Amino acid sequence: MQGNFFAVKRRNSMMYGVLLLVLTLVAIIITKYNVVKGFTSIPKAIDWAISNFIQMKKR
Repeated sequence: MQGNFFAVKRRNSMMYGVLLLVLTLVAIIITKYNVVKGFTSIPKAIDWAISNFIQMKKR
């Protein structure tokens, strides 16, 4: 009984992981997401967050 519980748990976790991966890939294809532009926007987002945080602190 206990072994079956863990087998079912492992199977369900694997199915959810595969489903998440498939949905992510479909979303990337539909939106034509550009990975390079996505990663290069991270420093800009950090800069924006820092500049807005400092503005909020000065008020």
